[in-house]
Amino acid sequence: MKKLDDLIEEIKLLSNPGIGFKPHKYIALISVLQLISEQKIRENNIYFDSLFKERFKSIFKIFGEEIDSNRPHTPFFHLSTTSFWKLIPLKGKEEILTRTKTIGSAGELNSIVLKAKINQDVFDLFKDIETNKIIEKNLIEFLENGMIIRRKKCSQEIIEKRAYKDKNNETKTNEKNDVFLKNKKDAKNGKQSAFNKLNLNPFVNYLNLLHNRDANSQNLAESLATNRFT
Repeated sequence: MKKLDDLIEEIKLLSNPGIGFKPHKYIALISVLQLISEQKIRENNIYFDSLFKERFKSIFKIFGEEIDSNRPHTPFFHLSTTSFWKLIPLKGKEEILTRTKTIGSAGELNSIVLKAKINQDVFDLFKDIETNKIIEKNLIEFLENGMIIRRKKCSQEIIEKRAYKDKNNETKTNEKNDVFLKNKKDAKNGKQSAFNKLNLNPFVNYLNLLHNRDANSQNLAESLATNRFT
């Protein structure tokens, strides 16, 4: 027999805390608890009908955030991973349901699932007025805490991404500056090298003047007079 404490411990972990936290399973169970409390669900048969979907939607508006989607078929299907929620297939769909690992739409769910049933000991806890309220209170608490942690984690991730981007931009800027200074230095060295080649050996220029066959004597005399080697 499922004890209340064990049940609360299990529903606490319906979704892992952090950025990937999902509120949907919590909202689905709160919907069922409220419908049972209002005696809109009297028997241990949970249908994916307008009653369930409308209650899910109203609670989702309270707890859901921009990154969440109003997809009640998803938790209705995936609550089957708990120890107490069992999906009952449509006749002839038993094998298909066994093979199905996830569900993409309400239509797909309705095409293979007739209803869900809750283990009788858990359903009895849901039906009891006192334990119903205790379970709902814990679900809301777990849900709110999960959403708070998710917001903090998302904010921290945004801050870290922004810091990484700023650091990356700073590195790129420094690299561009280094390339610019290197190019400037190379260009300066290139000019100096060319200048040195032209003025590499004034004595060679002097010898060229002496052997210049085409120079007239006057120009040669003027060149010799101005050359420091004469």
